[in-house]
Parts: sequence; C-alpha cells; structure tokens
Amino acid sequence: MDNKERVIELLQKVNRPGIEKLINWLEKSTFFTDPASTKYHDAEEGGLLNHSLLVYDNYVALTGKEDETTIITCLLHDVCKIGTYKKVMKNVKSENGQWIQVESYDYQDDGMPYGHGEKSVLMISHFINLTKEEMLMIRWHMGAYESKEVWNNLGKAQEMYPSVLYIHFADMMASKGIHYKR
Repeated sequence: MDNKERVIELLQKVNRPGIEKLINWLEKSTFFTDPASTKYHDAEEGGLLNHSLLVYDNYVALTGKEDETTIITCLLHDVCKIGTYKKVMKNVKSENGQWIQVESYDYQDDGMPYGHGEKSVLMISHFINLTKEEMLMIRWHMGAYESKEVWNNLGKAQEMYPSVLYIHFADMMASKGIHYKR
C-alpha cells in the first residue's frame, strides 16, 4: 500500500459526518503531491503526505494511541499548506562557485492570511466537527516555535491536554526525519 492509500484508509476509520467529503476534498487538492516546506523539511513532491504520516507514526509510538483524534490531528495538522508552495527556479552557487539555476519552492498563500494552526483547524472544520482537544492539538502543534507572546496560552493548552505536547514532539521528530520506534 502506498502512502496515499494509507492516509485514505486511516481517514476512513473516522466515524464522523463529513469525513467522506473531507477525503474527497483532499483527493482533489494537492495534499498528496505538495512539499511540506520550502527548504526546512520534506521540501520535495509528496513531502506533505510523507511528513503527515511520519507525524502519525511518531505520535502512535510515543503515546500508544491510534484513535480518531490521533488520525485527524496527525494527518491533517498541516492542511493549511495545501496549494501554498509554488515551483520556481532559483539561482544558487554550485560547489565550484558558479551560479546555477535549481528548481525550488516559494511559499505563496493567496488565500486567507490566518495563523498556521488556526488555518488548519478552520479548513478541517468546514467538513467535520473537531473536539476541543483536537482543535488545541492542531492549533498548537508548532509548540515553542510560536511567538513568545502566546507561550502562556500554549502552556495552558498543554496542561489541559498533554496530547498537545505529544503532537508537537511527533511533529518536530518528523521534521528532523526521525521515525521513532518504541
């Protein structure tokens, strides 16, 4: 089974009204082919898909949980990135000091200028209802990479639901290419 099939199979385990519409939307979108970033991690075609699955696998290894909340939050935490990375040619210096053009990605969000986690919560909520825990997990999955001004709210969310901290750990490990095994 390839990664796209695996994501769809996992999402089909979610028993909520609207999940089929969400899956159809993902299939029509660029979720399965987009990169996960411009240069930091998984900056290649299919990177968003691979990153999302690795977050899921790391979260399951860390917590032992394989429930609907795990599926929804880990696989969909970065849906805000769908369609925001555009292929461009960039000039870079080669090893011998010559300028060459290489294919790269630029971030171009032409949609709603909303915060990273908040935007994913909003996009998912168009299809399915999220629990309070799921909203906080997705909203705060970036952890301390959020601006210092909101760290008090981050801390409160982590105290309310330790899963907020675990998804951050799983996301950070995935962004470093770490496939955690218990």
